[in-house]
Amino acid sequence: MAFAANDLVNFIGVPLAGIEAFQIASASGNPLTVAMEALQNPIQTNTLLLLLAGGIMVGTLWISRKARTVTKTEVSLGRQDEGFERFGSFVISRIIVRMVYTFFEFFGKLTPASLKKGLAARLDPEVYRPAPAVDGEVPSFDLLRASVNLILASTLVSFATSLKLPLSTTYVTFMVAMGTSFSDQAWGRESAVYRVTGVITVIGGWFFTALAAFTISLVFGFFLVAFELPAILVLMAFLFWVIYSTYRFHRKKVKEEKELEAISLKEVVDVDSAIRSNFEQTGRFLKNISDNLGVCFEAAFSEDHQRIRSTRSESGRIQKWANTLVANLFNTLSLIQGENVNAAQNYLPTIRSLQEIAESHRDVILRTHAHFENYHTGFLTDQKEELGHVKAYMTRLLWNTSIMLLRRKKVDYDYIANQCRRLKDLVSECEKKEIRRIQNAESKTRLSMLYYGFLEDCVKISEETKNLLEIFRESFGQKNVGS
Repeated sequence: MAFAANDLVNFIGVPLAGIEAFQIASASGNPLTVAMEALQNPIQTNTLLLLLAGGIMVGTLWISRKARTVTKTEVSLGRQDEGFERFGSFVISRIIVRMVYTFFEFFGKLTPASLKKGLAARLDPEVYRPAPAVDGEVPSFDLLRASVNLILASTLVSFATSLKLPLSTTYVTFMVAMGTSFSDQAWGRESAVYRVTGVITVIGGWFFTALAAFTISLVFGFFLVAFELPAILVLMAFLFWVIYSTYRFHRKKVKEEKELEAISLKEVVDVDSAIRSNFEQTGRFLKNISDNLGVCFEAAFSEDHQRIRSTRSESGRIQKWANTLVANLFNTLSLIQGENVNAAQNYLPTIRSLQEIAESHRDVILRTHAHFENYHTGFLTDQKEELGHVKAYMTRLLWNTSIMLLRRKKVDYDYIANQCRRLKDLVSECEKKEIRRIQNAESKTRLSMLYYGFLEDCVKISEETKNLLEIFRESFGQKNVGS
């Protein structure tokens, strides 16, 4: 109720003031010269307008994806356990965390050991773990912190509203959640940088919104005064375009986050299910690597800057996917008990192979982006033809491996190994041809560096893909890969 009261004031205050100002001006013979002292007096608001505004607010909270995203962001920044972080690392957040860490490390040396031990015992998260909810998931907060968050935020909002102070209920909620999270050490060293980045992003977004709203209102005001009705039509069309664009952008971000959360094995407790899921997700991962590299090669051949930028954007998503897969492997390690230590040990090369594939993929994308964004020379005809053959071998190898893992077919390791050998032989021939081009001054230095980078990373990806398939075959046997 506290939040509803404040949000209703923020939502309907400006429109009601506009209607009242229009009515005051309309009652005068010369509206442009009428002062607005009447707005200082108490205004009797139409009950129907209040009900309409309240209905819009309730409907928006019920159906709006963005409203759910705001709630999800707050919960993820303040939750007590580790998991998928919605925000990345940022230089300012790293500086803040380093300063705070250095500060507490200094005073920690001056604090008696008995006092530190007592405080650590009171803040030990292992002493109490919230029971799983109806859906089987553990709540993000325990009952005490959830109560503090709700009561304190509601009290601050109600008090500020009674004093007629403008404030953002979302801002207050975030700050209360961040304060309680910081005080009970929910932000550990594993998550502090990412969550501080989230707080900076949210707060910075609000200040930027205020500055942008002020500037855009000024520009639109001049535009309306200068062009009148045509300006209204243009701005209405622009408004619908902005709404549609933000809707598409938000839907895309939500889809990406759901994909990453869907492949997480955080709640899986069965070893066989975890291993089976690792097979499937690794297969999808290799398929995405193959698709994105194929687009990157074609975009580099045609010097299509737009497609090159899109592959770089996609590479960021694939890198997050790789990190999630590695986290899944560690979760699976924790499920494998006792006599299966040897099987668990075989997971470690899998982690290395996944990381090597992701890094080689990212290296190809970044090399291509940097080369063509600086408008360096494009590939020669011979180089395109040679790299086209390399691309065909590599994408075919990735596709075949991904199909074996996704469909849990019998692993044809000899076929994959043969493909890798043929690719290495092809790369060796390409390198010899490039040496001759360099000797004949046909290829520029930066172009040769890009060409060799493509060849080297493709060989790495193929080798690690072969290793990955061998690990799965030897570690878990054909019965896990088959039906």
